[in-house]
Amino acid sequence: MMPSPKPRYPFHGPASLLLALFAVAAAWGLQFLTIDNGIEHWVSDDESAADYARFKSDFGSDDYTLIAYEGRELFSEDSLDVQLDVLERLEALEAVATVKSIPTVFREQFGAEDPGELRHEIETTPFYEHLIVSPDHRIGGMVVNSQSVFSAEGRKTYMGELNRAAEPLQAAGWTTHIVGPCVVNVALDNASERESRRLLPWAVLFSTLVLFLRLRSIKKVFLVVSVSAATLVVTLGLMGWLGFTMNMVTIALPPILWVLSMAYSVHFLRYYERALRDRLDSDLALRRAISQCLRPCLLSAITTALGFLALLAATMTPVRDLGMSAAAGILVAFLATFSLGSFLISLLRIDARPIASAGEAQRGMGIWNVAFRYPKTVLVTGVVLALLSIVSSRNIAVESNPLTFLEPGAKVVADSDFVMEHFSGVYTLEMVLNLPENWLEQRNWPVLEEQANALSRQPGIVRVISPLDYLKKLNQWEHGGDPEYYRLPDTTGDAIRLVDELPVRERDILAMLITPDGKRARLSALVRVMDGEDLIRILRTSQQALAGAPTGYTGYHTGIVLQLVQAQIALVQTQLKSLGLALLVVFICIFIGLRSLRLLLFSVLPNLFPILILFGFMGLAAVPLDPATVMVAAMALGIAVDDTMHLLCSWQERLTEAGDSVSAMREAVLLNTPAMIATTTTACVGFLALSLSTFGPIRFFGLLSGGAMVVALLADLWLLPALVVQFTKKKAGPS
Repeated sequence: MMPSPKPRYPFHGPASLLLALFAVAAAWGLQFLTIDNGIEHWVSDDESAADYARFKSDFGSDDYTLIAYEGRELFSEDSLDVQLDVLERLEALEAVATVKSIPTVFREQFGAEDPGELRHEIETTPFYEHLIVSPDHRIGGMVVNSQSVFSAEGRKTYMGELNRAAEPLQAAGWTTHIVGPCVVNVALDNASERESRRLLPWAVLFSTLVLFLRLRSIKKVFLVVSVSAATLVVTLGLMGWLGFTMNMVTIALPPILWVLSMAYSVHFLRYYERALRDRLDSDLALRRAISQCLRPCLLSAITTALGFLALLAATMTPVRDLGMSAAAGILVAFLATFSLGSFLISLLRIDARPIASAGEAQRGMGIWNVAFRYPKTVLVTGVVLALLSIVSSRNIAVESNPLTFLEPGAKVVADSDFVMEHFSGVYTLEMVLNLPENWLEQRNWPVLEEQANALSRQPGIVRVISPLDYLKKLNQWEHGGDPEYYRLPDTTGDAIRLVDELPVRERDILAMLITPDGKRARLSALVRVMDGEDLIRILRTSQQALAGAPTGYTGYHTGIVLQLVQAQIALVQTQLKSLGLALLVVFICIFIGLRSLRLLLFSVLPNLFPILILFGFMGLAAVPLDPATVMVAAMALGIAVDDTMHLLCSWQERLTEAGDSVSAMREAVLLNTPAMIATTTTACVGFLALSLSTFGPIRFFGLLSGGAMVVALLADLWLLPALVVQFTKKKAGPS
């Protein structure tokens, strides 16, 4: 017998070779893929960003690192020697601009010679409290300002240098607590790198094991795994070439693409096996599988990609990057399925062993028959659950605390909690006040004090640093350090004289609080709360106070953390709007692809249902919306559309042959259920692997995505057939 000729069709050799070459080129880009959780990447590029840029130009950055230390006497000679040593180590670092600390005051005000005078200076006025010493004078602090904008690697180097510089404190018996935005960034970078190495292997292992149990064939598993691996290599490589970075959100992308890309090849195998069971040879079976599977897979890929592209409306760059990368990855998965997948089917001589036996499929129909026997009950139940979910979704809160991405026991979390409880704030809310004249004019002082007091009275504010604080201190020094003179000078002339007499080397603090023309003042509120809603409440109260200022006094609020919180809130708002647009575009694509208004209407409820249930569960279980969980809506949309397309395309196919719509839908369910269950269980287990993450939001993302898979399957196998049974007549024709 002559060997069968190798099949020839557009998706064979040339396309596979092209994909292989493309994968090799893309793989080279993997070396350029880095991890970067810099807070600057999470803020939006809008008016608030312009305000922050203006603030930095006028006053410098609000990004500082605080080294708090406790456990020993602060003002003894030997302890001051250690603190001076650490101060010198810090100032020797190239990236350090200034250091404010107890030893700084000791050296510059007292020549490092009189610990008793230093103690009296620190303890007799509130000027230093919550800055370099705690109110009980038992905890010291070194506020380190950098003069660099760091890359991810630069941050790690910088924080390593700071930790080494602080080692003498620990060696002398102090316990140190190092906090600040840079510290959080490095902790997130390290955790992201660790999670990126851990999550994908678990997702691969779990999903592959489940896949083998469903497919019962090493060859088929190899085919599916090969397609998913090619998808990952090409997508991640392209991200590297395009300069995208991995972060605490995009580390979820590899597991997402891995499990979603499996669906295409599993459905493709199901069509191929069906053709083989019709006694076609492998060449014709492959041709038929491609012709039958191409349209539903293409529609699924396009609609899923559109769901992810809805994330482009986000204000946060990492979320936009994930949306763009995931959309590209889905299209790569589609191409890999019909090029590499078809090539491997031919090469491996895949047999016709079904994904599930006919007996299993028939037994499974007993469950799905509920939709055919009780369509009204199924639909009423679905509508009621959807309405209850809408009500419950109103309880969803917005989470903007970056510390929630870390394990509760992480050192940076413990250090931040300690500092907020016992010492100071871990970030600042900045207010810039525009003055009608130079700040040293006495009539400006009541306005400055009024605005500072409005901020300081808010729960969560430790204290507000004002240029008037420094002016009070200058007045005290003018009167020999007498604590009674820690107050504003008597006249404008006295204030001008005090500032004019200030040595140049001591004007750096003033330069951080007043612009050179003296007409813009900075009020820096030390914040000890991390919840975004608390910060917004503080902001609104301060904005009301500013609105009530006398004519001629204007200003704005800013700060890197405020930008982060505002971007987070905007992210949720824009995602809800963009989700509506994405649904509209997806349904238009369904209408164009299926060319049937009736099928479009049938697809609405099964595709909306998983999203509504998802938001309802989040409201009920108090799962917050954050940069990770906000993406689940796009995920749920893509998941729901996938199986809907295969069912509706099969229904269209079977409608003419079956003679009536209900019988056609029964056959479509019977035909597609095994593959749908295989893809759902595989993907669900893959997503649940994300629940092993130490990142809380990623853990919730995995659990919610896995749940969305199950709900989407139930919606397609119950709601869709129930709609067909309830709203169609038993006659042929797909119109």
